Amino acid sequence: MEEKAQGNFPEPLQQWFEILQTNLPHLTRPQARVLAMWSYSLILTKRIGVTSNANFLSSYLGQDENTLRQRLREWYWEAEQKRGAKRRELDVTAIFPELLQWVLRLWSSQEKRILLAIDATTHKDVFVALTIHVVYRSCAIPIAWRILPANQSESWKPHWQELFECLKGSIPQDWKVIVMADRGLYASWLFQLIQDLGWHPFLRINQDGKFKLPNEDWQDLQTFITESGQQRSEEVFCFKHNTVRATLLARWVEGYEAPWYILTDLDAQEAQAAWYGMRSWIESGYRDLKQDGWQWESTRITNPKRAERVWLVMAVAMLWVLSEGSQSEDALYQKSQSSKSSAKGKTRSNRGFVRAISCFLRGLHVILAKLLKKQTVSLGPLTSFQGPVALSPQSLPL
Repeated sequence: MEEKAQGNFPEPLQQWFEILQTNLPHLTRPQARVLAMWSYSLILTKRIGVTSNANFLSSYLGQDENTLRQRLREWYWEAEQKRGAKRRELDVTAIFPELLQWVLRLWSSQEKRILLAIDATTHKDVFVALTIHVVYRSCAIPIAWRILPANQSESWKPHWQELFECLKGSIPQDWKVIVMADRGLYASWLFQLIQDLGWHPFLRINQDGKFKLPNEDWQDLQTFITESGQQRSEEVFCFKHNTVRATLLARWVEGYEAPWYILTDLDAQEAQAAWYGMRSWIESGYRDLKQDGWQWESTRITNPKRAERVWLVMAVAMLWVLSEGSQSEDALYQKSQSSKSSAKGKTRSNRGFVRAISCFLRGLHVILAKLLKKQTVSLGPLTSFQGPVALSPQSLPL
């Protein structure tokens, strides 16, 4: 009766609601409706807060602002806190595999490889968020997360294990999945956990350990490469305690104080240490969730479980925005290439594609323009960028 009384949304919001309901079938219809409203409003307001979005939606939908504010709040509340006998609590962890599979359906069918990055980010002294992102075009799409109270000494290991377990089986076995993490997260159990999923760890390690080549003695990691400008890859045994047999990659970029040391199970002739530069895209993703985009740093939510549900709003909005942004980048690049080929008798430098603005910001602008022109809401493919932006000749074109 409630749904019938509310009627359909305005056409673009209705289209977005149907996209969410199709791709995230675990959601009930009321849950999908509120997620659609909030994420749609988030893209237009660039603020995650309940009050700001209730204010916008009140004007957009012609509904009472206080009623909308209550609907948004109850969406992330626990079941016992909600009014009514049939209220359901949103289980956000059940959405994680659906969210990842949605990304894969949008992924280029010719590119069966994907890059994940894991990291932790803090919110003041309230939360620490453990996150898994698909990194993409210098941005990142959250696909799984766990939010914990800050300043507590509990181990993160069981939480990482649960997050990866949620995603188990979500990616076809014939895909190549590379999982990157910074040196603060390295652990031998994490290396093995990633391998157990059929994925490839690509984990940075500290330089104060030891390694040894087969049939040789242990050496300090700092001797693996010794000068700026060097790079090397070898199959080694790494660490005297909790020893891992893996490929050790090292790269020392000129101008940097120290090299990268990376452990992976990829073949030494295939893996490139330069790929690790794409791990930093998760940092850009955090900025888009925070001050550059959704203003997560301004949230007043203090309950970790409620915060986890609100992150779903930001994640689906991010997916929509990056889908639009990447298509716009592709069109811009193709236009520049056509312009070069048609310039007769003129010599033009081939600098490749240079981002004047981020894929995230470009996607926001495209969506706003489409909504103003009353165009159909749809998500296009997440295509691997074809322009000359690779980090090395063999870099993954993600």
